[in-house]
Amino acid sequence: MPKDTKRASDPEFWLDRAEEARIQAKRLRDSEERRQLLEIAASYERLAALVAKHRTRTIH
Repeated sequence: MPKDTKRASDPEFWLDRAEEARIQAKRLRDSEERRQLLEIAASYERLAALVAKHRTRTIH
């Protein structure tokens, strides 16, 4: 399995990106840009949940 695929199949990979997006959003002054970055963070969290769910199904 390629290295990038392994990382993308790890929920922590996406949760780390969500955290980083939230950190960056806090630094923004423009409320619209902040909102968009927070939406991206939420999307990363949804990806993490999907990956975790998929991982659970493939393990059992």
